[in-house]
Amino acid sequence: MIIRIVLCILFSYTLLAQDKAVSNYQNGKKRDEGRMTADGKEGDWYYYYPSGDSMAHEQFVKGKLHGVVRNYYATGKPESKVIWIDGVPEDSAWYYFPEGVLHSTGRYHVGKYFGTWKYYYGNGRLERFVNYVSGMPEGPFKQFSQDGILLQEGAYKAGKEDGLWKFYNGQGRLEYSGMYANGAKQGEWLQYDERGKASVYKD
Repeated sequence: MIIRIVLCILFSYTLLAQDKAVSNYQNGKKRDEGRMTADGKEGDWYYYYPSGDSMAHEQFVKGKLHGVVRNYYATGKPESKVIWIDGVPEDSAWYYFPEGVLHSTGRYHVGKYFGTWKYYYGNGRLERFVNYVSGMPEGPFKQFSQDGILLQEGAYKAGKEDGLWKFYNGQGRLEYSGMYANGAKQGEWLQYDERGKASVYKD
């Protein structure tokens, strides 16, 4: 998931009273506003679309993002909510579909995915969950259909498929299973008929 940070380095700021800074679009409408100190941006900063609607709300300490960062779609619906500490994403994060429905949620640690991340369909059902260590998939993985039916399950090690993986059809029936090591298929894989009888799968 891409983190969108609002940057306005190409626009000059007008310094107002008490270090308040404002920049505008060419049409004269406000682009952003906040406090500017000798160390850079400080406190709450607000960003706007050319229409005047809110684009983002960021918090800074001595020029670094520090606090809750919120982004919005042009429709006003939330796009993301991410906690930043000392200039990097840290702790909880939420991302949303344009309709405002939750797309994914999880945690960061020193700017990398950490722990369990959950991803959702637009109908609100869980699409998959993945565990991360230092930004790499690690541990159990499951993926589901929009109807909540299990489609595949397995595990990752150092970001690659590892161990036994199972794949199911849209009705939840086991179709294939086999082993991975370092992201590559190993040995014989099995396929299953409608009665669950296994035979060697030939790719």
